[in-house]
Amino acid sequence: MPLPSRTSSLAGLALLCALLVVTPHALRAQAPAPLRVAVLDDDIPGLDRALAEFLAAELSAAGVTVTHLTAAELADAQVFGRDTQDVLLLANSPLFPGQARANVTRFLEAGGHLVLLGGHAYSTPVCRARGEWRDREGFVELLRAIPTATPLFSFNDGDVSGWGRGTNKPEHPSRAVAAPGPGGQCLCLELKGLGQWQWDVYAATIAASPP
Repeated sequence: MPLPSRTSSLAGLALLCALLVVTPHALRAQAPAPLRVAVLDDDIPGLDRALAEFLAAELSAAGVTVTHLTAAELADAQVFGRDTQDVLLLANSPLFPGQARANVTRFLEAGGHLVLLGGHAYSTPVCRARGEWRDREGFVELLRAIPTATPLFSFNDGDVSGWGRGTNKPEHPSRAVAAPGPGGQCLCLELKGLGQWQWDVYAATIAASPP
């Protein structure tokens, strides 16, 4: 292989110097946009807003674009989505507003990223009801406090004789009984010995048509 000539070597050196000068400017001109991170920051009991603020400040100092979102904004596809954010940061991932689940799922399916801190994600879903944040148990208690306008069936007297059985295996010892429930007596169906191509059902007639 012939050695490069002096002229070609000088030309190569000049080209290298030109690249060293031009390339940094070109890279700055074509630098990618800052990472966009959304941080859930709302008055949910148990959510450490000071921690969320600290994380947001650290990210901002690193050149990241940070947006604070409430639970309602997180659930709004017009506010939060893959077009507007790259990453969702949950500083306390067990506490998650259930109303935002569908929108966050869409965000992840579209290629968004999720950072979870604080424990088992989504283990304590919460919602705002009657002006207060409630977990699952608190929401159920709220539902139970609503007066029943039209009860269709009541089992508080323990009488389940109105429930008739239909089965193709009457020899199986299934039965319907009244049992303690979270809000009084409930109907418990003890279905036993079920196998392939077998059925065991119970039905009753409503005493009066509901309004």
